[in-house]
Amino acid sequence: DDGDDAAFLEDEFGVPTGRWRTDLCSCCDVLMQSTFWLSFCCPPVVAAQLLTRLNLTWNGKEGPPEETSLTYNRVVLTYICVLTMGLFPFVGYLSTFLFFVFMIYVGMRLRGYMRRRYRIPPSSAFLLGPTRSTTPFWEQADDCVCLFLCTCCSFVQMSRHTHNDKEYPGYACTTNGLEYGSPGIV
Repeated sequence: DDGDDAAFLEDEFGVPTGRWRTDLCSCCDVLMQSTFWLSFCCPPVVAAQLLTRLNLTWNGKEGPPEETSLTYNRVVLTYICVLTMGLFPFVGYLSTFLFFVFMIYVGMRLRGYMRRRYRIPPSSAFLLGPTRSTTPFWEQADDCVCLFLCTCCSFVQMSRHTHNDKEYPGYACTTNGLEYGSPGIV
């Protein structure tokens, strides 16, 4: 935790509400864990793990269990296809660009979902200005800026928010990013 624990409110799973468990730029706190390295090297895999952990579909929306159970496979297989298409010059550039735009969109939906679920206000004061407008447009813009400027930090922050990484460190090779047998959200 990064400070003022007295201000933390927690939901029934022990996840903090009202603010993020860690600061956006505290991703280096877990420099030796797979959460950091996977977010740094393969952000789409971490996005797939978070979507699966939160029972969301491949495009960041709530859905029935039979749909959300396929989220990890759909995102990771799409990522592998995009990497494979990178072997072909024009098609590779285009598919990589489109996948990047898609991941920013899914990341915005994921971050927005988490902020609404855990009642976390937008974090980019420089973007919102002195009025601290919380209209949906500015909230989405805040999420977009966080993801675009530091994708790694943003995914680490979201990942660490839904589990206690001191008790349950992240795992790279699972569909939800947690050790088998550990609670889905802690």
